[in-house]
Amino acid sequence: MKKKVAGLVAVLCLCVMALAACSSGTGTYKFSSMTFTDDGETMTFNAGDEFEGETLSADMFVLELKKDDTFTMTSPLMGSDEAQSGTWKKDGKTITLTVDGESITATLDGKTLTITIEEGVSVVLKK
Repeated sequence: MKKKVAGLVAVLCLCVMALAACSSGTGTYKFSSMTFTDDGETMTFNAGDEFEGETLSADMFVLELKKDDTFTMTSPLMGSDEAQSGTWKKDGKTITLTVDGESITATLDGKTLTITIEEGVSVVLKK
């Protein structure tokens, strides 16, 4: 189970690195929750919850969406304090995030970004 969550966290980092901003979406977003389904069981982990002896922090993923169509993301879970960066494009409430030619989409709803990584896996970041 821990390996699956670690794998999902790695995928999330790649997805978040691809996040993009619009003028109304600029700002700093932090981890709020992650939901995934494993063998028919749905699990949700929120910032502040304990998971395998660790407290999940809102700072486990920090995303800054900038007005110049770029973003930076930091995550201590990636084993580095270096920020990752990429570009964005907005179409309605859909934000396409791109890093090194790889793209993923997120949905912007007010101050909430929801990223569906794959079927059964989603992450919520909030301002």
